[in-house]
Amino acid sequence: MQQVDDTSGLSRLEKVRRALTQKDVVAAFFPPDGNSEVVPLMFHGSPVPIPLSSKPYVDNPTDYVNAINQGLSAGVGFTPLYKAIDYVLNTTLESKEISGEIQLGHQPTLIALTDGFNNEDAADDCAANVSRLNTLLATIRKVRQNVDSVAHRPSIFTV
Repeated sequence: MQQVDDTSGLSRLEKVRRALTQKDVVAAFFPPDGNSEVVPLMFHGSPVPIPLSSKPYVDNPTDYVNAINQGLSAGVGFTPLYKAIDYVLNTTLESKEISGEIQLGHQPTLIALTDGFNNEDAADDCAANVSRLNTLLATIRKVRQNVDSVAHRPSIFTV
């Protein structure tokens, strides 16, 4: 994420920061007629997240933009993408604050942004990820099937 693009002079991280704080993106996360909460988390070479906000979630555009601008930083090392998604599905969504919001009818959506592929070791390649991906897919199926309401099943997007 620290790599700088020669044409723009911006790092990948700065491009992500700018994209996440664009007016249209913020408006999509916080529509004027809706009641939204966003849980901005960052993973730095570990499947345990670093919260970008002091609160369990942010519920307004100003706090969201501040969390992204002040908290988002580039990590160094590997990208345990599958473990990070698993953590969100099995720990973050099960936390008291977040599960309470889900029970109120809020549909969880996970957006995973990364500049790499799942790697937990320098020698990892696509072949090393086959069983890890199958394990994650099984977890996703289990989580989505165990939720009573279709509206509460997490949607997952990767960028």
